[in-house]
Amino acid sequence: MDSQTSKDIEGYRAAIRRAWLPVVGRKKLTSHEWKLISEWYSESLPLNLILQAITNCAGRARSLHIALHSLGVIRADLENLKAQRAKSQVGAQQLRDWLARYKEDLTDLVALADDETERAAYQALLNDLPRLTEVEANKRWRAIQRQMSDVRG
Repeated sequence: MDSQTSKDIEGYRAAIRRAWLPVVGRKKLTSHEWKLISEWYSESLPLNLILQAITNCAGRARSLHIALHSLGVIRADLENLKAQRAKSQVGAQQLRDWLARYKEDLTDLVALADDETERAAYQALLNDLPRLTEVEANKRWRAIQRQMSDVRG
């Protein structure tokens, strides 16, 4: 292990130690907890997820008047947080996909529209896209199509 990696894991452990030890009322981590932290570090489990899991678990234990003894009890919270994170990343990708598709299509339509009113409507929708949800963009798109259909007669 190089010195940078050693410093990184030391910082990782220190942050977890600072968050965990007050919860269990101890001054030191157990050997099992050290091993668990090393595993999480090796898996590149984000520190912020671990700290959030500790906070969630500790809050629940306080409200239920339950004493916590081992860092391993946060595993369920960690799994939930990882699942939420994965969902949000999928959602973010879907958001980028529909936005990219709309931007590309509207850019083409602005360039190809012969009618000035139609071009202006497409450009306005293109300009507003960053502030719209996909549902709102779809409504605006349908409204433009109805408007152009009425104009064409």
